[in-house]
Amino acid sequence: MNFTSQIGQDKLVTELLNNKRNGTFVELGCNKPIHISNSCYFEKEMGWCGIGVDIKEINEDDGRTWKSERPNTILVIQDALTIDYVDLFKKYQM
Repeated sequence: MNFTSQIGQDKLVTELLNNKRNGTFVELGCNKPIHISNSCYFEKEMGWCGIGVDIKEINEDDGRTWKSERPNTILVIQDALTIDYVDLFKKYQM
């Protein structure tokens, strides 16, 4: 699989973390499930788990959804500053 981020964020993080496998992510403003995703590569190729957070779930242009393409959770919420992240991480065993 190719890197999917907009300007190489996933490639840079991969290099900085020496190809770390089985990590954890929280992506705020996760947008589409694949196109310009900062976390898709880690989830699908590197075995990472985590949560995407956005104001709404945005589908790919061909209709694919986060739920159909990604094994991890997307949390749809109006304001990411209102989340109790400690409780969220406990809930998802992060």
